[in-house]
Amino acid sequence: MKTGLFLILWLAATTSYAKCSSNGLTVWPSAKTIKQNAVFVVDGFAESQKVVKGLGASYEAYLQSGSQHILLQVKELLIGQYELTQAVLRPVSSLEVGKQYELVIRDKGSKTTIELGTIFRPTKVLYTVAAGTDHLPPSWKVLPHEQTKSYIEMGCGPEIFVDFVGAVQDQSEYLVKASVKNLTSGKVASYYLPLGPDGLIKIGHSMCAGAFSLERAKRFSVVFTLMDTSANITSWVGKPILFTSPSLGS
Repeated sequence: MKTGLFLILWLAATTSYAKCSSNGLTVWPSAKTIKQNAVFVVDGFAESQKVVKGLGASYEAYLQSGSQHILLQVKELLIGQYELTQAVLRPVSSLEVGKQYELVIRDKGSKTTIELGTIFRPTKVLYTVAAGTDHLPPSWKVLPHEQTKSYIEMGCGPEIFVDFVGAVQDQSEYLVKASVKNLTSGKVASYYLPLGPDGLIKIGHSMCAGAFSLERAKRFSVVFTLMDTSANITSWVGKPILFTSPSLGS
């Protein structure tokens, strides 16, 4: 698996499956080497959303190396609008240089370990810690701008996306936090997304799932915040970007 988060969002965006999976629990970053101040992002799809929402209460996440357990605390919880929920996790104590850790999630009540990955490809999530910390935030080389939009009727529901494109510079992996405001209702939804091929940021949802539910012919705005694997943040500067959701045939 190239990366857990990319895989879960690929599942959300793909049109090649006749029906959708019922669960999936995946982890970012994808790189197998991390800094001592790394953070982690866990995505839950469909039925697995309850695990992400329950972290710290019914479920716990931790890094394990031999007999050592380092608890992961929920730093931020983001509720997607269409079958996705996400949590940003931070270790409660320092990671030891050179050690390999496995990220584990388990049910507190039964002590049962929760399988990571997707129904198509379960996996272990392993990281090796490199010396040093990263305090350099990512930066925009090219600010995002709207590129295309699409609305396609699928077997179990529509696929609806507005695609933005931009370019980022950083020494580590990063995600883009999109905060989308419905200008009719005033409601705001936020979610961390990967930059796809050619710098694409996909706002919307597929037939199966997605971070944002865009109503037809509605007006929205969006701002983009950058976060890298050490939780270095670059906030949006300037006015929000205005856009409209696509309609059938867009």
